[in-house]
Amino acid sequence: MSIADLLKLKRPAILGQWRRMILETYPADGASFMQREKDRFHNPVGHTIGETTGALFDAVVADRSGVEISSALDGIIRVRAVQEFSAAQAVAFVFQLKRAIREELGDALSTRESWRELSRVEAAIDDMGLTAFDLYMRCRERVYEIRAHEVKRQTSRLIEIMGRGSVPVDDGVQTAGGSDEFNSDCPVKSMNDPG
Repeated sequence: MSIADLLKLKRPAILGQWRRMILETYPADGASFMQREKDRFHNPVGHTIGETTGALFDAVVADRSGVEISSALDGIIRVRAVQEFSAAQAVAFVFQLKRAIREELGDALSTRESWRELSRVEAAIDDMGLTAFDLYMRCRERVYEIRAHEVKRQTSRLIEIMGRGSVPVDDGVQTAGGSDEFNSDCPVKSMNDPG
């Protein structure tokens, strides 16, 4: 039996093992909830993990194109990009598939041909990991852009509010209102500053 056929046969066990490994990257109470709650609306992260792992496994076994793999990775990478993971932690789940496969195939890897076939599968997983990293970096760049835009928006709003009226300062000097520019040379002291 070929490795591809064996992988299809052992798909449920491999996916179960892989999903367990992914859930272990979360805090225990969150992982327990994600494993227990099956409703996609109450548990969108767990649902995404379940859907994504199945699609990725099938894509690797069938040696599908990078576009299909990238599409399948998109949801889980978006989720992990906004969670408290480093880049390595966020994409490590892809490489855990190799361990899940080896643990489930075990003794079936007894011939040179089986190792050669497994090597091709693992190379596809490595490529999938690189794709995941690219997607993760794009998502993180977008998160930083959104944050920077929000800081600019808040700063503009604060400057606008400050420019509308007088702001009392403890040395008796008041800043004039009506200007849209923020004067960084303004010697505004803290209200708590006794000097």
